[in-house]
Amino acid sequence: MFDRLKQRAAGMGLCLLGLAVPVAIGVGIFGSTDSERQAHAIGSVEQIAGTSSLHNRLIGALPATHAHNHQQLENHFDTLGYTLAAIRQGEEVPRLFLHTIPQDISQLVDYRQRKTAFIQIMLPLILAENEKILNDRRHVTVLRTRHSAGEALQPEQADWLRDLANYYRLPDFSVEREEDWRRLLGRVDVIPVSLALAQGAIESGWGTSRFAQQGNAIFGQWSWKPGSGIVPEGRPEGASYEIRAFQRLSISVRSYLRNLNTHRAYRALRQNRLQMRAEGVEPRGWALAGHLQSYSQRGVAYITELRKIIRINGLDKLDKAILRAAAEADYRTSLSML
Repeated sequence: MFDRLKQRAAGMGLCLLGLAVPVAIGVGIFGSTDSERQAHAIGSVEQIAGTSSLHNRLIGALPATHAHNHQQLENHFDTLGYTLAAIRQGEEVPRLFLHTIPQDISQLVDYRQRKTAFIQIMLPLILAENEKILNDRRHVTVLRTRHSAGEALQPEQADWLRDLANYYRLPDFSVEREEDWRRLLGRVDVIPVSLALAQGAIESGWGTSRFAQQGNAIFGQWSWKPGSGIVPEGRPEGASYEIRAFQRLSISVRSYLRNLNTHRAYRALRQNRLQMRAEGVEPRGWALAGHLQSYSQRGVAYITELRKIIRINGLDKLDKAILRAAAEADYRTSLSML
């Protein structure tokens, strides 16, 4: 019975193994909000307890923008000079964080417009969440170096490390075990933009699926908690799963990143990424896609589709994209703020 259910889900392009991994704090449309925060520059390690990305992930807030329709969004992109051609040539990505995807995106006749809009919407969000992860990674690296040199960690530093380890599902983390530092750094790392965009495209139909439109469910994660998501049409009688809904697109991205960075099914991906780091190579989506056969019942065919999407849409060229430096002007927008 479950095999038939998985086959049905695979045909819908839904994630099977992302389901057991809940979001950090907020849940879906019907739950409390998982706050977002403005990315910050790394301060001294002594200030970690008060300004870490983990701390701000819980209490801070990223300014979010809402576009009522695609034309309004296009006008804003034009005002910012935000085009994918410019980004691929090295221009920085504006800090434009959309709350939801415009509902009329599925009505665009030109499929290329739909793809472009989806990428432009999701790119800043993915980069912003990866930026937070890199901040955390740098903090961990500094603390590891100091501890290895015999310097005692301050209580607030130890508390921060413990909270971060718990967030990445390593509750038994100990600063006294070198392997634990390695395990933590193996999880506190980015997912390449090309891979995140390709998976989001598959799981949400380039942002046009009912789940993406109604629940910001970009990556096809499931939940068995009643009221935490959207009930799929044609769900088998007796089944209780829902497609996990999120209050903001950014929370959906964060949940997806945490899923790949913690779930046992993606251990090989993390090990490959850690090896790349050791060799001085930046993680690339094409390579890491090869470890995602468990994300879908389609297995190897799913990997093939991911790589095809990356290649055809030139997503690998976006792996080097960077956000513009945070500045007050980046958050002023002609769109209604939420």
